[in-house]
Amino acid sequence: MNVSVRSGMELKRFDESFSNLTKMFKKGFYKKPTKIEIDVFSKIIDFQLQALIITSRLEEDITEEMAHTQYIFKCHKENIKPSNSEFKKSIIILFKLMLDLSDFYIYTRMFLDALTVGIRLSFINAGNKNACIMEHSVKCLLNEKNMKTYKEKIGQNFFDNLEKHLSWIRNLRESRNGLVHYYHHFVFTTTRQDKLGYDIMDREKDEWGIDTVKGVSNEIQTVINSLTDLMEYLHTNLPKKPKNDQRN
Repeated sequence: MNVSVRSGMELKRFDESFSNLTKMFKKGFYKKPTKIEIDVFSKIIDFQLQALIITSRLEEDITEEMAHTQYIFKCHKENIKPSNSEFKKSIIILFKLMLDLSDFYIYTRMFLDALTVGIRLSFINAGNKNACIMEHSVKCLLNEKNMKTYKEKIGQNFFDNLEKHLSWIRNLRESRNGLVHYYHHFVFTTTRQDKLGYDIMDREKDEWGIDTVKGVSNEIQTVINSLTDLMEYLHTNLPKKPKNDQRN
């Protein structure tokens, strides 16, 4: 996909793996798609542009926040009182950052759910009727009991290795839950490398520690890299021989 939006983060491998996986779906299992396959494929396709736009917005937010923070510190250092408009600007910048970060988590979760359905459909269309037992969300895929059943009924080797490519999602869920459910305790601060980071304050002590601060850009890049690894695994290991007459 050629788009004008481009983030400064490293997304080349993400783009390549995304293209390979979607081409496989389009030319293989979704060659004569059902309505549910069209819906799932559309949600998968949408994520590439969503990721490009949101990561670009986040980098703009981060740059703006760091520049404004430096300005405020300079004012304090020179004993200059910032205007009310500058304080309002600080609040707006932080809210933009929180909203864009929240969007990134939300759309990534939607993409993972769509991929989960894509895995199910891929096995079904390849003739594996047992794949009908799969649930439609990544949350169910992360469930140990469900995963054990999938290994036994659908494919031990595939799901053994898939499980390793999903372990990072738990950290993603923790960050998302902290932002959504405890956002009043969500703090943006600087990391040891003087980059913008975030942490969740202890709700009893109202404090945070520099050792637990996570760099925003680093965290987003880590998620992008993990998604890339997952898509590469699916492209290589999903069954590739569709049975066009096999619809369950």
